[in-house]
Amino acid sequence: MPEPVLYDTVVPYRRLLETEPWRIDWFNALRWFEAKNPHKPRLGRAARANDEVLRVSQPPSLQFAPASLVGFDFDTHGRPRLAQLVFGLFGPNGPLPVHLTEYAHSVAHVEKDAGLQAFVDIFQHRAALLFYRAWSSAQATTSLDRRDDDSFGRHVSSLIGYGESASAGRDAIPDHARRYMSGHLVRLTRNPEGLRSILSSFFGWPFRIEEWVMSWLTLSQEDRTELGGHTDASRLGAGAVCGVAIPDRLHRFRIHAGPLDLAAYEQLLPGSDWNRQLRDWVRNYSGFELQWDVRLILRADQVPTVRLGDCARLGWTSWMGREVLRRDRGDLVIDCELLAPCTQQSRPS
Repeated sequence: MPEPVLYDTVVPYRRLLETEPWRIDWFNALRWFEAKNPHKPRLGRAARANDEVLRVSQPPSLQFAPASLVGFDFDTHGRPRLAQLVFGLFGPNGPLPVHLTEYAHSVAHVEKDAGLQAFVDIFQHRAALLFYRAWSSAQATTSLDRRDDDSFGRHVSSLIGYGESASAGRDAIPDHARRYMSGHLVRLTRNPEGLRSILSSFFGWPFRIEEWVMSWLTLSQEDRTELGGHTDASRLGAGAVCGVAIPDRLHRFRIHAGPLDLAAYEQLLPGSDWNRQLRDWVRNYSGFELQWDVRLILRADQVPTVRLGDCARLGWTSWMGREVLRRDRGDLVIDCELLAPCTQQSRPS
């Protein structure tokens, strides 16, 4: 006994199939059955006929098909069956001679014998589903009908190094969002415009990338100037440096986020999902070679006033005085890598 098919998941669509099947496209109907039965193999891939979601039939007729679907019923095993006239052996467009279509029609309607059509439908059913599989394989959207069998998504993910199943869900960025941004991630040259476009599109707020941000590079012990040293680091005019760090503008950039409203501002604070997603987007795009931070800019009309009893976060969402309400506030600069240490599973391959 075959497993029950979940054909009645959407009642209006099922009722339309039963009463007015000619209003539904043949490919659309097959796709609907395939999507609503994820426990079954995809159409055209089942190893046995009993594993198929439905049966496809072509009644013998010489009329030119006015629509792709002409009927919907159930076979003797209670399995849904679609009748169509656009693909098969019979009809004016079929490969068989016309008189064989007339003969099959006579057997089915005059002699009331369904044996011949049932026999031919064995082959027509298989050919029709293979035809649908060829169509579906070329449609990117059909892969989304089953999230556990998204072949097109795997193809796109492979372009950016995330095609294997072990790479799915490895960080805070949704896999589908990463595929959407694959046009930027697939490029070997990672420019500021690409990162700005990714962040603005993903978060829905304006972002700006500032290059050549001033920072200090701490010198290792062997590179520091020491009295009595015999290395180049201790030679005046060659490598001598006063101090333990040197100024640098080559290895740091800053992301300016905003102006934001208060809700978006709070969602980008450390510990939030947005903050983790921002960190992982930068890691995926620019790697770990450059240092970076983010400056959150709060819109002037969204700056909260500090009141006793309110849940203001000191240093993050609290400002004192009336003067601060007259302009956008961009006082907070966050180093996301320092607040969220790099973990091995978050590193892009």
